[in-house]
Amino acid sequence: MKIVSLLFRAGIIFFWIGCLIVLLAIASVGSLSQNVKTINVLTYPATLDQKIIAEFEKETGIRVNLIYYENNEELFVKLLTTKGQGYDLFMPSDYSVERFIKHGLMKPIDKSKLNFWHRINPRVIGQYFDPENIYTIPFFWTVYGLGINRNFFDKKIPDSWQLLFDYSLSHAKVGMFNLAREALLTTALYLFGGIENLTEQKIKQIQTILVNQKKNVEAYIDADFRANYLLASDASPVVVAASTFIAQLMKENEAIDFILPREGTFILIDSWALPTATTKDDLVYQFINFLFKPSALLHLFQNYPFFPVTNDLKMLMEENEVPESIIRAHFDTKLKLEFFKNVLSDESANNVWITVKTS
Repeated sequence: MKIVSLLFRAGIIFFWIGCLIVLLAIASVGSLSQNVKTINVLTYPATLDQKIIAEFEKETGIRVNLIYYENNEELFVKLLTTKGQGYDLFMPSDYSVERFIKHGLMKPIDKSKLNFWHRINPRVIGQYFDPENIYTIPFFWTVYGLGINRNFFDKKIPDSWQLLFDYSLSHAKVGMFNLAREALLTTALYLFGGIENLTEQKIKQIQTILVNQKKNVEAYIDADFRANYLLASDASPVVVAASTFIAQLMKENEAIDFILPREGTFILIDSWALPTATTKDDLVYQFINFLFKPSALLHLFQNYPFFPVTNDLKMLMEENEVPESIIRAHFDTKLKLEFFKNVLSDESANNVWITVKTS
């Protein structure tokens, strides 16, 4: 009986020792997981891929979580409602930057921690939305124009935004912006040769043009890949589109071309920015420096609709046989380039757009 009793007590002791070991192990794992270096990055889909992320994680030991959004409006809501808590890096488009700054959602950039600033094309630095680049690091840019399918045309194609608004030129429906600001400013550039000083009378003219255009719109385009689909599927011979997307399609289909309207066109710059709430600046700067490595930029350039802001872009374009019209869009200094500025209040733009969509 004594032996049985001793064995029983020994069993209890070993049981509790085992429990203690398990608890210590769990605590140790929890401590390790808390020490894992992680950053949360807000970005568009089809911008960064797992190959790039995996290389960075292997090189630095920093884990990167990608959180996607579809447009700047969604991005703004995410950051405004959370005050940026839980995010460490995000990518706003130029016209939205002022709003992020106004609401205190951006942290000033420490350029001393960037090893590539001297390689950035001066053309994309010091723009209206952040004149001193205090808050933003340009990452990629695109120029808008008209993607066309030449199979639909039996005569010379005019280099004008008129293609979007004059049905008689192609006798087919077009692909048009589905965002109020972009649609209104494109129409203003077509009608008035500029986007500034839009009086009430001019806004009414813009509205009339857009209402008349509606019956000849095949689709209002939310994302650039839809423009490519409209062209490639022969659903529409004319779409408003970004040079980055049309460049890919032109390599696959010789009937597709890219036209720069003589009235001028629009440039869009997407930049990296740090939310005010992040405390992981050092990790974030390591990630940004990695993304600007020539090998990383080359990979993104070759695999995504991505034109980097670095000085070697023209060389990359020529080496990878980017069509001449796309190269010209980015390097023709005589080409008039506008930004999708907030020259209209949201209320004014939305009122026009509601009228257009409900007409």
